[in-house]
Amino acid sequence: MQIRHKLIVGFAGVALLFGAVGMVSVHVGLNFLQDVMRVISIDLAVQMTDIIDRLTNVGLAITAVLTTLGILIGIYIFNHVWNPLSKLRTAMNKIADGDLETRIEIRRFDEIGELSDEFNHMADQLKKAKDALDASHGQYNAMLRAISDEMTLIDKDFNIIWSNTTSKHIHGENMVGQKCYTVYYQRISPCEPYPCPAIKALYDNQVHQYEAMVKGKDGRVRYLDCKANVALHDDQGRPEAVLEICRDITERRHMEDALRASERKCSDLVQNSPDGIISFDKTGHFLSFNAAAERMTGFSAREVLGRHFTKTSILADESIQKTVKEFGLLLSGVERSPFELVITRKDKSHLVMEANARLIKQNDREAWVQLILRDITERKEAERALDRSENMLRTIINATQDAMIAINEDGSINLFNPAAEKMFGCEKLEMIGNKLDSLIPEPYRHHHQQHVKNYFSTNKPNDVNGRTVEVQAQHRDGHTFPIELSLSIGTIDNQQMVIAIARDITERKKAEQTLEELNAALETTNLDLIRTNKELQEFAYIAAHDLKTPLRAIGTLADWLSVDYADKFDEQGKENVNLLVSKAKQMSSLIDDILRYSGAGQNTQKSQEVDLNEILSGVIKEIAPPKHIHVVVENQLPTTICKKTHIIQIFQNLISNAVKYMDKPEGQIAIRCVEEDNAWKFSVADNGPGIEEKYFDKIFKIFQTLKPCEGIESTGIGLSIVKKLVELNHGSVWVESEVGQGCTFFFTLPKSKQTTLASYKKG
Repeated sequence: MQIRHKLIVGFAGVALLFGAVGMVSVHVGLNFLQDVMRVISIDLAVQMTDIIDRLTNVGLAITAVLTTLGILIGIYIFNHVWNPLSKLRTAMNKIADGDLETRIEIRRFDEIGELSDEFNHMADQLKKAKDALDASHGQYNAMLRAISDEMTLIDKDFNIIWSNTTSKHIHGENMVGQKCYTVYYQRISPCEPYPCPAIKALYDNQVHQYEAMVKGKDGRVRYLDCKANVALHDDQGRPEAVLEICRDITERRHMEDALRASERKCSDLVQNSPDGIISFDKTGHFLSFNAAAERMTGFSAREVLGRHFTKTSILADESIQKTVKEFGLLLSGVERSPFELVITRKDKSHLVMEANARLIKQNDREAWVQLILRDITERKEAERALDRSENMLRTIINATQDAMIAINEDGSINLFNPAAEKMFGCEKLEMIGNKLDSLIPEPYRHHHQQHVKNYFSTNKPNDVNGRTVEVQAQHRDGHTFPIELSLSIGTIDNQQMVIAIARDITERKKAEQTLEELNAALETTNLDLIRTNKELQEFAYIAAHDLKTPLRAIGTLADWLSVDYADKFDEQGKENVNLLVSKAKQMSSLIDDILRYSGAGQNTQKSQEVDLNEILSGVIKEIAPPKHIHVVVENQLPTTICKKTHIIQIFQNLISNAVKYMDKPEGQIAIRCVEEDNAWKFSVADNGPGIEEKYFDKIFKIFQTLKPCEGIESTGIGLSIVKKLVELNHGSVWVESEVGQGCTFFFTLPKSKQTTLASYKKG
């Protein structure tokens, strides 16, 4: 309305302006003429007055015309300018109100017509743009509804100013207007550390991507993958709000956790596997190397990872080319079977491996090769040992002098070795598959057939295994001969068989007959020897008695002479008489020692439990060593099973010898016992004169003595008796000595099951 009033006032003003201009023009002309009239004549003035009046009328007429013309121009302008502009204004208001169907119907070819056409064109474009915008808005809303990600706008004061449907569904319809940290984390203050990535985007105007753990209105914890970016700016271009887009990755996280757990489990299985598990990339470089592979090779994973398998010293030279070939075939898609290779350990030893390779293809990573190694060194050694054993068995079967024959269930021969060929005079080829009947004499064939049938029908291997019998066999030429037959059960080619080992005992039977004859003769000879030994023993005792009687008489007579005729003898005579007495005593001692030696081992006393501590104590008391000689038992002796008289004689002879030959003013004799695996080792040590090593064997022989010592007489039989008694008790005796330092006599007695250790303590 304001524009319309302005146009009307404008039109009136234009008309008045034209009238005023006319009136002013007339007025100015009249004033000019009046001035002219003052200077001209009256007649002329009258004429001029008339002219002026007429001009005035003309001026008024002109003014009227101009005023009318102005009004007409105003009307024209109103009809041709204001009215179209008014329509244009009305149409623009309708378009501004959203009515894009409005159009202006002005059919003119001037500027107003062009303006009307442009307006209509603009309205058409706006309609199209609105339709496109509506369509886009619909698509946008559809997209927002279809987007499962959470979308929120957060201002710099942590307020949520907009959220999509997904967010509202999870966190509640009233989340807009609340603090983000309250909605997401149920906090009463901003998150720490401050600022959080979303708010940080407002400060650095950068895109931030992060993961968050939030809790929805249902209380369920969810994991989100979030991306925050500035979305709104103020008039000065400063960030005003951030758009946070969050994708729920809870299931993915659970799957990742499960995958990681599975990978850890797989890793643990790989690491704890007894087999070596190794992975390579397609070029042959190590990717992984488990603990078993480290143990097998002696190399650590750090030493091989990233290196090419041909550039390490793990594979033996003969296995490199094989592995390269297998590697290439595997990469070309050829399915491979397990193969064997030899590895060289770090310590240069070698192991045989069974290798199983496969190509692993996964969508998210490049293909790689997995190699599983199993140590079959022991298996290969066992196979080689089995081959050697089979070869050895085959060699033994072929080389043995005993015939070996294997018979199956139907009585057919499956094994017939060369010794059997020789023993029975038959070829192997003609016997394999045939019955054994031809090798058994006619009277025994039926019994043999029935025995084989009964065994396989009752399946009682214990009736056959280990049995050895003597039977008659038949040679191909028909003669029979005795054999010793051993039967056992075995499996050959998965068939249970009776294996017979036959030995020709013809010569043994002859030898047994000869041996029986010899045994009979030996028994007769033995009885003769027993009788002869008894007679010799009786003779020895009689001879000793008969020899000692005159010796005692000679000794007694010599004593009488030395006493009764002491004043009759000179020094030489006295010496001769004393020598006679001494030799008589020595001869008597020699006879006694010979009797003891011959009687050693003839004692019929049975073995009994003997406490050696008690025995030794009695022996020492009986010997009664001088005061300057100390006899010490260093540790407890065992109680053992033996002949009491033997052990007494052994200790008696050894200790008395040590006492007899002691040359030190402070004599020391030490007796000791040490427990060994199967025997007791005794020792009698002294600090006497000692014995040279060259006499160590001689002193144990009968009648062998060392150079005589002053005032000491010896028959050379005592140590011989010791040796004989120790050996009769299945022991041994020896001496260790150093001249001037003394000597130690050792002897052993075997342990018996009845030996008592309760009284024995190691010293």
